[in-house]
Amino acid sequence: MWHSIQYVTSPFALVAFVVASAAYVLRSRVQRDLNFLRELPPDSRERGLNSILGSYSISDRDLTSDQRFELAKTVIEQRLSRLKVIARYAIIAFAILAAVIVAVSLAPSANTAKAKPQPQIIPLKQ
Repeated sequence: MWHSIQYVTSPFALVAFVVASAAYVLRSRVQRDLNFLRELPPDSRERGLNSILGSYSISDRDLTSDQRFELAKTVIEQRLSRLKVIARYAIIAFAILAAVIVAVSLAPSANTAKAKPQPQIIPLKQ
């Protein structure tokens, strides 16, 4: 991904690159948590669940270990889904903003539309 930095040639591309990098990091973190949770053996789930559920601020005092496991898995999957939705909305917003900028830059300005025609200077014949 970092080899793409050479293609950043404008401020809009820089903003898009920063947003894409942040989304990639967030998605990687959530995916890592989900993979970690899936790979936990049942006997060591308690410690892993405490670390994951603690980072998501979920109260799980009255739940069994299996219920906590399912809760953590569901929470992480929902967070991943929410990140995907946010990414889609960001892409749509960026596309609309780009279309508006292009439309404004291509539209004739008010000064050029109302400009009076300049008189032509015709040279005199000698």
